[in-house]
Amino acid sequence: MHYGGWVDMGDFSARGRTKDELYALFKKCPLGKSDGGCWPCWNGQIHICARSLCGTLQGLIPSKKGVDFVDIFDETANKRDIMMNILNSDYITACDYCSGDFGTTDPAKRRKPAEQITEG
Repeated sequence: MHYGGWVDMGDFSARGRTKDELYALFKKCPLGKSDGGCWPCWNGQIHICARSLCGTLQGLIPSKKGVDFVDIFDETANKRDIMMNILNSDYITACDYCSGDFGTTDPAKRRKPAEQITEG
């Protein structure tokens, strides 16, 4: 199991984190800065993480073109510079819309694939 199992990244509500909290989250996230991003692309948008891409495309995360993602169809943009700026930024908008548990080593926050979770 990758990283010891699945992690629930929570709903797409804003958590209201401080800049320092967002920086710490982005810095340790394996989908973000710590591993250089995974850079998924869909519908002309390249994001540093899949949560940012999915949330933005669904209108759940107010990401900004050129700041949080690259628009590959924008012929006026320097895409390499934008990607480097995202990678070198302190955090992206999506960080506030994530549980922050993806890189956790806490086994209580990890779930085995194909295993039902019942709460209550």
